[in-house]
Amino acid sequence: MKYFYYAYTEEEKVYDFDADLHIVNCGFEAYGEHYELKRCLPDFYMLIVTSGTLTHTYKNKKYRLKAGDMFLFYPQDHQFTIAEKGENPVWWWVHFTGKKAMSLVQDLGLSAGPISVENQDVILNSYHKIVNEYKHRLPHFKTAALGLLTELLVNVSRGANMPSTHRSLSAVIDQMILSPNISNNECAKLCNLSLTHFIRLFKQTYKITPHKYKQQLLIKQAKELLINTNQTITSISEMLGFADNPLYFNRLFKITTGMTPMQYRKKFKIQ
Repeated sequence: MKYFYYAYTEEEKVYDFDADLHIVNCGFEAYGEHYELKRCLPDFYMLIVTSGTLTHTYKNKKYRLKAGDMFLFYPQDHQFTIAEKGENPVWWWVHFTGKKAMSLVQDLGLSAGPISVENQDVILNSYHKIVNEYKHRLPHFKTAALGLLTELLVNVSRGANMPSTHRSLSAVIDQMILSPNISNNECAKLCNLSLTHFIRLFKQTYKITPHKYKQQLLIKQAKELLINTNQTITSISEMLGFADNPLYFNRLFKITTGMTPMQYRKKFKIQ
């Protein structure tokens, strides 16, 4: 399996170095087979992994990225990316440039290399909004997308400097995305908290129980894959951790959305 969505076609892709800030292209990719890419580009490239694992080699050092991890390449950085069959990486990305891009990135304290953030949901939402602007192309979509790019960079900068309490909970959310069947006991241990304290703190922070939150994340990922890929329902359920119980995935999806996965795909998938 491989799937990718580019907001620009190759014919549309332009490196505008004279603009203050310019989005070259954006989108997301998902691979189930072996994936390998070597390149060196003249723009910034920033990504966030949402599931599976993806390995970047940067300055002769390997970085194994899991769900919630980010990476930023500066212009002219040599990029070597690899994923083995079965690692099933899914990641969202944006390429950008412009004469003020470097000063903006540096003013926000964003260095090239891996970035550990604690507000992955907020950041991923920014990616979604940028891609949707290019996908739907409403009037002034490029102007709107540039504002969203600035918002994204600010959110990444803020996410790298969150308090320790949010940091612990965000690490748990990362693990929930990576391992859908993780127990509350395991989550509590990641935070060095008792089970009761963890559940109470999680609910106080996010206004939802850990179990319900994890279900929401899974259904959100399922919706994206149903709309944006041609993967079978069974394949999607397996990617999301329901390999042993695909019927439960169907029931959970219908309880949450009011539709079966197939009904949701038929209603919302853009042909």
